[in-house]
Amino acid sequence: MLRKIAPALIAILLVLTAAPASAFFMTCGDARALSESNTDSVIGHSMGALDAFAGLLCFVGDAKCGCLIDAGANRPREFTRAFNQALENCADSDPAFGVALQAAGALCAN
Repeated sequence: MLRKIAPALIAILLVLTAAPASAFFMTCGDARALSESNTDSVIGHSMGALDAFAGLLCFVGDAKCGCLIDAGANRPREFTRAFNQALENCADSDPAFGVALQAAGALCAN
């Protein structure tokens, strides 16, 4: 029975994993358009980008790790304000991930 089902399951998994990852890529233009109707999604994306980058820096022992975690956990309003300011100045095709990192970097510089 398993030998009959396994090829079908593998084929389904291959079809599902072959989908492009662009659904998770948000540009500055997308973020600006989305923020007009759903600010929480854009802030969630930026906080997720911050969390992912902070996790990578903590993993490699970078000194900025603590500051980035603090910006996301203890200063979300400041981070959101810095992100929105940086979002206004980026090109439509720029990745919003980079804007999140710029905003966090500005907070860590202060």
